[in-house]
Amino acid sequence: MAITLDAYTGAAAINTTSITFAHTVSGSDRYLLVSVVKDGIGSSVSVTYNGVSMTLLGQAIATPWGFGACHLFGLIAPATGTNNVVVSISPTDWIVTCAARSFNGVHQTIPVGTYVGGFDGNGDSSPITITVSSAIGELVVDGGGQVGNGTLTAGVGQTSHYNNNINISSHTFQDAGSIKAGSTSVGISWQSNRNAVWVWSGISLKPVGASIATDFFRRRV
Repeated sequence: MAITLDAYTGAAAINTTSITFAHTVSGSDRYLLVSVVKDGIGSSVSVTYNGVSMTLLGQAIATPWGFGACHLFGLIAPATGTNNVVVSISPTDWIVTCAARSFNGVHQTIPVGTYVGGFDGNGDSSPITITVSSAIGELVVDGGGQVGNGTLTAGVGQTSHYNNNINISSHTFQDAGSIKAGSTSVGISWQSNRNAVWVWSGISLKPVGASIATDFFRRRV
């Protein structure tokens, strides 16, 4: 069974400790990913869906300038229907963007591979690039953000899910995310029309029917 996107929902806020937004989940062999990108590095982040705590899969922290961080959370078998995603930030951060994506056809015991994060804290590189370990039949999911508004173009083979310019109280930001078919090593890239501080996350989803024994062996070698 191939992994398919069920739904995407996004939200953003400024100078807040909590963001709540509704996300609708349907289908079978479900998995939920929530990406939280913020312009500070000192705050802690937690996420729930329908009151259930989500697992932090990994985080990328951009240094040295204090911007920003990208946290990726996952949840096996999220409840179907329309329920709230609640993102809690402590202490307050400026711009915080959230992207919830639910998927069908994901392995319910070992749903994901190894988290990969990347950043440019100096704002002097383009394109945005990370490399994710994966396999044929898997699906690589990425997401992140850059400071300021501009143009982000997804790389070859990537299908863009969202690509938002955000302006709140004169603070500008851009977030984006995509999917790409799995292979041994999957390159993710986003071409920006300017050099900017950025932070990004990626992970590979495993399909229903993937061999747990094979996955375990691959993680050990």
